[in-house]
Amino acid sequence: MLRPTKRPAPGSRCCPATRVSPDALLEIAERVAANPALELVYTDEDRMDEAGTRSSPQFKPAWSPAFALSGLFPGQLSAVRHDRFLALGSFREGYEHVPWYDLLLRLGDHLTAAQVAHVPLVCHHAWAGAPRELDLRDPVYEQMRAALDDAMRRRALDAAAFLPEAGYLRRQPFQQLHWNEKLLARNAVTIVIPTRDKLHLLQECVELLDETVDWRWAKLIIVDDHSRDADAVRYLERITQRNDLQCTVVRLPDPHAPFNYSRLVNAALPHVDTPLVLHLNNDVNALERGWLEEMVGWFTQPDVGVVGAKLVFPDRTLNHTGIVVGPHGGLADTPFARVPEAEVDIAWHAAAREVSAVTGACLLTRTNLYRQLGGFDETAFGVAYNDVDYCLRVVAQGYRVIYTPQAKLMHWGSATRGVTFDEAEHVAWLRRYPLYRDEFFSPSLELSGARVRCRGAVPLRTNRAGRLRLLLLTHNLNLEGAPLFLLEYATWMVREAGCEIEVLAGMDGPLRGAYEQLGARILIASAAELYASPDEETFHARLLDLSHHVDDWDRVDLVVCNTLVSFWGVLMARRAGKPSLFYIHESTSVFRFFEPKFALALHPLVHEALGGATRTLFLCEATRRYYADSDRGNFRLVPSWIKLDAITAFRTRHTRAELRRKHGFRDDEIIIANIGTICERKGQHIFIRAVDHFNHHYHGAAPVRFVMVGARPGIFLDLLHRDIARLELKNLSEVPETREVFDFFVLADMFVCSSYEESFPRVVMEAMAFETPIVSTDVHGIVDLIGQRQDGYLVKAGDVEGLSRMMRTCLAKERSGKSLAPAAFSRVLRERDSLKVLPFHVALAREAWLAHE
Repeated sequence: MLRPTKRPAPGSRCCPATRVSPDALLEIAERVAANPALELVYTDEDRMDEAGTRSSPQFKPAWSPAFALSGLFPGQLSAVRHDRFLALGSFREGYEHVPWYDLLLRLGDHLTAAQVAHVPLVCHHAWAGAPRELDLRDPVYEQMRAALDDAMRRRALDAAAFLPEAGYLRRQPFQQLHWNEKLLARNAVTIVIPTRDKLHLLQECVELLDETVDWRWAKLIIVDDHSRDADAVRYLERITQRNDLQCTVVRLPDPHAPFNYSRLVNAALPHVDTPLVLHLNNDVNALERGWLEEMVGWFTQPDVGVVGAKLVFPDRTLNHTGIVVGPHGGLADTPFARVPEAEVDIAWHAAAREVSAVTGACLLTRTNLYRQLGGFDETAFGVAYNDVDYCLRVVAQGYRVIYTPQAKLMHWGSATRGVTFDEAEHVAWLRRYPLYRDEFFSPSLELSGARVRCRGAVPLRTNRAGRLRLLLLTHNLNLEGAPLFLLEYATWMVREAGCEIEVLAGMDGPLRGAYEQLGARILIASAAELYASPDEETFHARLLDLSHHVDDWDRVDLVVCNTLVSFWGVLMARRAGKPSLFYIHESTSVFRFFEPKFALALHPLVHEALGGATRTLFLCEATRRYYADSDRGNFRLVPSWIKLDAITAFRTRHTRAELRRKHGFRDDEIIIANIGTICERKGQHIFIRAVDHFNHHYHGAAPVRFVMVGARPGIFLDLLHRDIARLELKNLSEVPETREVFDFFVLADMFVCSSYEESFPRVVMEAMAFETPIVSTDVHGIVDLIGQRQDGYLVKAGDVEGLSRMMRTCLAKERSGKSLAPAAFSRVLRERDSLKVLPFHVALAREAWLAHE
């Protein structure tokens, strides 16, 4: 590790006031020990004041050679092997103000990504009071320019270093490259513009190309999607007759084919005979000469496969500075869209860098590579994701994708066709890249709208925890949402994370066998006496008795408490000196939940558990708000999940007709199913009244059958039977609690949730996964799952007429072919797939154990 003696600058090292984290050297040493071939290790960083308050975190991407040229990366804490440092000649005279920047450039002459490791942890803390600006007369600027120019000479690259405008304006020293404009003559380009009508867009696009492109070394292909506007047709005829421009107009054979962008741009390929081909939207305008040369220059490096430009909107806010893949449920996003440049760190928009993908609105690539990969995918990505998919396939071939701000153009933004949305393409994307993680977007970052922000508590060191031994607490082993949640959690922890589990349940039930198949030891111990405690002394005595059901606390690493009912498990874990996770599913206050079953004077014990668990975990923000007063910095919002692979397999094996015959339903009737344990908070009494209202207002031809799945004997069910008889609901059937609940999602034409109180109901996620159209109340976490008229139809809890009306609206939409079910499936696939979500919960468990240790 190197520490220069001069003051800090982006091209140099630490100043005396900076600090490193206690484990910084260990983290670096571990990387080197694991891979002796490493030549460079770098870390994340932030700022810290004298009081230890931290700010301005910088979470770095994977190794980015283009970004390293700027001096903004890899940052203030890096390590180079001592022998390599000596072999490079150590620090050189003439670069006293930027010794580390110069050394990194020399190291980078022959450095590969395999020889670099990134420690994704904040290990360096710069002094918070260090100035963020540097006087333009400071020698740092000139020495950085000289060092980069020298690197270009060594690498035989025809480019010159310069300080960008953003560096002048912000007084921040960093460097960029201007490529020699003569490189275009040796790397000719064919510009491909797809268009249809809207002559004003195409005409302005071409006119600005005329002003900024040297047509001696560029050709133009316009792919016309069968324009009908007479002026546009005449323009396309005339442009091919120009003597100063080689222009070809290409048309697809079928004028009635649906819009397919990939097919349009691919149609130009047989006519391309230049080394490079540029895809350019007709609503993109060049702003100044040299933009094409700046893109072409990067291709003098043989491992560059794609280059994208900086695009701005007409109001000069940012449009495109590279694409990130994954933060938005696995989809692709353009950070900082419509954000002013002045509000964005220069590293994101003013420095060339490697990215996972760039937009097809202005995408330059090698023609032979485009042919080799078959161009854009016309089948799966006819409208969206075709550019990102192409870039990822380019990266898979070992090429780099570069974003360069030196090519700056203006983009009107989908002006030709408007904004499109195709759930089928979303699903196709997620299936092709199911667990893709963008290496150039730190796991410590997330998107909030168009802006990038710190995610906060992200468990990253968890591999040190190893295989944990878990004690799982559940109120029962019945076929209910929360116990099923815990069973799926346990299954993953055992089979994928290698954990051992022991289960302490308040009541036995049908899930016992599934736990036993996981090798779990099952302990049944009722907490009824605990809840009946008259005072705190009695409570703790009975809690001690409960804890004796666990034979050997030394074999327990972590206690996992599921639902508010299991709050005592947190207190029991603390008594045993063990960390705990506390999963909360109830969207209600402590008082309301416990008032009928637990002495009011003992309610503070519940709040003590909420604030005392190592981590108290909520599946939605609406639930967390009920308990906010108990937060001691240990509350976390975590994602729930659904086993999509199991549901997909079930849907493949079974048909709707088959399952209707199995359960005695007719093929010609519409089936509307209310699925979930029948109890007052699930609102089936409202559903029954809505059925009655529906029957009086429905005028469709097909008969409608209503089904309530999840009947459990009790007073509430008796009351429902009385209502059904009184209302003479002959078309309402009832099904007891069953293991065959999947059958009803397949056989139903609609799923209805009538709940008054839910945190994050798995039945709604299951309906989404089965692509069963959804009508639901809008309580608590349901609104995080279902967008109104986007993924389903929402209604206020208790609104009988509203529920009846929404069921009729949903049926009408289904008949019209405008189903929302595909959108719901796309959403659950990208946000709730257990294969993506459960590894995060494993990391949470390991983090809790490490935090306690």
